[in-house]
This record gives sequence, C-alpha cells and structure tokens, in this order.
Amino acid sequence: MKILELLISFRPGGAERIAVELGFGLKSRGHGADIYSLIDEGFLREIAESGGIRTGSFGLRDPRFFLPALRKLEALASGYDLCVSHCTYADYALSLSKTCGPKVMTTHSIDFNRWKIPGWAHIDRWFYGKADAIVAVSQLAAEVFSEKTGIRGEKITVIRNGIDTEKFSFTERHNDPPVVIVVGRFFPVKRHDLAIRTSAELQRRGLRHKIVFAGDGPLRGAAENMAKEILPEGYYEFLGAVKDMPKVYAMADILLITSSYEGIPVSMLEAMATGLPVVSTRVGGIPEVITDGVEGFLVSPEDEGAIADRLGFLVKEEENRLRMGANARQRILQSFSLDKMTDEYISLFNKIL
Repeated sequence: MKILELLISFRPGGAERIAVELGFGLKSRGHGADIYSLIDEGFLREIAESGGIRTGSFGLRDPRFFLPALRKLEALASGYDLCVSHCTYADYALSLSKTCGPKVMTTHSIDFNRWKIPGWAHIDRWFYGKADAIVAVSQLAAEVFSEKTGIRGEKITVIRNGIDTEKFSFTERHNDPPVVIVVGRFFPVKRHDLAIRTSAELQRRGLRHKIVFAGDGPLRGAAENMAKEILPEGYYEFLGAVKDMPKVYAMADILLITSSYEGIPVSMLEAMATGLPVVSTRVGGIPEVITDGVEGFLVSPEDEGAIADRLGFLVKEEENRLRMGANARQRILQSFSLDKMTDEYISLFNKIL
C-alpha cells in the first residue's frame, strides 16, 4: 500500500508524534508512507525524514483556513491508495478531497470545548461523515464522538496509541531529590498552573523534589512567572520543546498529568515504557491505560488535595515508585506497542480498500 498521512503541522504534539511513529511502523511492514502538513512548522519533520519518510507541506499560515491547500492536495492525493488525517483541520481538508482513495480520519482527544460552540457538532458530522473510517484513540473518545456528532458507532474503530518500546526503554532511577516531569504544550487544557501549585504544596509539606516542564506554547511565560513566585529557586526547570524525549524521561522519577481532558497521551505511554509511574487526573482515555494503585494513581481533576497527596506519596516512597514503574513498563509492552498499533491500522486499511 502507498499511504498519505496529513497533519496540521510537525510540531511535537501527541497526534503528530503518533503519525510519525505510524509512518515508521508502516514502512517497516513494507508499505509506502509519506507525511504532509498544512503548515510548515515543527522539528518532527526532520525526525520523519531521518527515518526515510518523505515529507512535505502546503505552506499555510493558519490551518483553519485550509481551502487554499485543496488544489495541491487534490494533485497529491491521487497518487496514493489511501489517505489518513490526524486532527480536526487536517480531517476537514481531507474530507473535501475528491481524488484520494478511501479516507481515514482520526479523533485523538475529546474536545468538549469545541462542542460547546453552537452548531459545531453539525459541522463535525458533515465533514467526518465523508470518511470511510474514523479512528478513535480510546473507547471513551469513540463513544463521546458518536454521541456528539451522531455518526454511527460501526463507522468508528478504536485503535489505541502505541509507541516504540525499544526507543523508550526501561531505566531504573534513584534521584535524590526525586524529579517530577510534566510533558505537554502550554495550553489551558494542560493546567500547568495546577502542576505548579501541587509542587508548591509538597514543598510546604517538606517533601523535597524538583519539578521539570518539557514543552513550549503560548502560556509558558505565565507558567514560568508563577513558578518563580511560589516555588523555591533550584527546584523547578523549564526545558522548552525537546527532541530527545528518552533522555528527559531517563532523568525523571514520576510523570505528572494535570489535564482537564485528554485522549490517550503519547507522553504518558512513552514515560510508562521507560518505567515511570504516573499521577494523573482521571480524564479521557487515561483510565483505559492506568489502573489506580497499579501503574500509578488516578485522581479527580477537581481534587487538588488528592493530587498533592498521591504525588507526595510517590515522592516519599522510592520502593513504591519503582514497583509501579515496573508495572507501567509491562502495561505498555502488553497493550500499547507500536507493533500492535501498526497491525491494527493495517487491518483497518485492508478492510476498507
């Protein structure tokens, strides 16, 4: 098969990283996979090309205004057996293509804010209704998407994200003080303010640790200012966008997720594969990956005290950190590997071709 993947950009978001990993997985199975983006931004393009994947961009400034890219997309798509798009505006653009073969569109998270806008569910129904298949990365995402858009469930296939478990290999850590890592772009949904407040609360309790933030985005400046105000100097760090994520996970002891909604975060799967336990809000598809008390802890996003309690427990208890981290690695090996994800996508492709 010759497959075209369409992205919004090559920025290091979860959907974009999954698209690149899927490209590698397809290539390893002998299929052709090229990746194009609506806007030409992000270092993932370089990573994809270094792995032998052909890439390109339609050069848009704003993915919301994707219509100027359609002529180029039409000329490009005709050369592929099947097209796969990742995230809303890439999905919308692909839906309008008349030259592409079967179209597979993805929903990588549950964006409740979008569906609060009057009429947006109808817009989604119109665009996604043109797909031959829709992939949801979690069972909850599939159910909510079907409920909000009215698109029948049998058109939606759940394929959970998978990662390269050799690239993200197990590492045993014994940092003193423990290092808590927060991974994600600085957007409101990620609630970095909650992560900073939680860290400050642990410091007030005398639980010494360092919190490290990996990622960039429009709210990074505000987060840095907040950290300077309420965290002790030397116990926090902002790394910005990071290319070598295995190195970042290897220096950490615990992954903290404070999001208000998610699909199945790729950063969580990567961190777990390296042996990190997770303290996370109970949102989106995360409970489909983590069993509370086994690979980490799940807490209500509204219960800041519980988040601090669970994180504090792991900061104090190295033996429990290591036990849950080992459980986390096994969970990924069993159910969230790149091989498993790739096989499931190929099965879907064969079904609709």
